[in-house]
Amino acid sequence: MPLFEHEYSVVTKDGQGKRTRLSNQASLARLGPVLQVAISVTPEHAVIMAERGAEVPSPISGLALIDTGASITAVDENVCRHLNLAPTDSILMSHAGGQETRECFPVQIMFPGTPLPPVANPRVVSCKLDAPQILLLGRDLLSLMKFVYNGPQGRIEIAF
Repeated sequence: MPLFEHEYSVVTKDGQGKRTRLSNQASLARLGPVLQVAISVTPEHAVIMAERGAEVPSPISGLALIDTGASITAVDENVCRHLNLAPTDSILMSHAGGQETRECFPVQIMFPGTPLPPVANPRVVSCKLDAPQILLLGRDLLSLMKFVYNGPQGRIEIAF
């Protein structure tokens, strides 16, 4: 089971404009449990696109927020457009702003710089996210992993 451990470190400016490093604990509290991801079309879709002579889009990189409040993994709608994904279905989503119907797409999620294997997820929902976050890692994928939020140490641990 590949294990990924990440400590957080934020450099900020104090009241006098001097750069200061937050503790790992304060850094994790400020950022939340985030990790670098790259999102691409699934390997199956890449083969189909290549067979049709279409250019396979490059993966999009950004941050994923581990969101234990999300029942399904969500990808920023701009990423779905850039990858030229075709929706497979739609679902009614509930969020802080209410409810809305959003399209679902198949994607591959990669974790560069980690030993975690890529995940070809047959169904993520599109949503509006604020950069640099391009993905909310929901409980559907977390159910496949062991996830530890170690607040006192300012680190997360993921085993997959």
